[in-house]
Amino acid sequence: MEFGKLAPEKVRKNVVLASLYITAFDLLEMSIKKETKDFLTFMYLDDPEKAEQEYKKEVSDKYPFENRYGRKYYDDYRACVLWLRDINAIKGSSEVDALLKIRDHRNDIVHELPKLLLDEKFELDFSLFQELQRLHKKIMIFWARMKVIDVNPEYDGKEIKDEEIEPASVLFLEYILSTFVSKPTENR
Repeated sequence: MEFGKLAPEKVRKNVVLASLYITAFDLLEMSIKKETKDFLTFMYLDDPEKAEQEYKKEVSDKYPFENRYGRKYYDDYRACVLWLRDINAIKGSSEVDALLKIRDHRNDIVHELPKLLLDEKFELDFSLFQELQRLHKKIMIFWARMKVIDVNPEYDGKEIKDEEIEPASVLFLEYILSTFVSKPTENR
């Protein structure tokens, strides 16, 4: 009997891939939203109300989104992505578009997991998964420079290449992915 996508090994593979993509996206989203908010509100740790006002002024209110029906709403992920573009942490509309597609694909996986498991035409997009990993690393290296290297006198006058920066969340993601990729099939 042919099971197609319902063959046990394919179901296991797709569930694991979906969970890896969701986990990777959560790390990416934290690097975008949480790191941006922490950076912009650091000066106001003793005044949460002022911190929230500063964040809204710099990000949320600055980048409202108008949907196809003309309704304005606020999307923190999108706003932070645009803010990161404006300060040159990411480059241009191509990386903005990629980050929005990565989120859309995550939403498809999360909200339509049965479709991923059953529909032969719906697969996890590995090119978006690779782009997610690349952009997560790029953004975390940017934050390492902004929050650690550029403000620490220990690094004054030292040239530190991006390849030398290993953010913890990037190493964590690489470790998680390696446990799946490098293990024999008995653990999948």
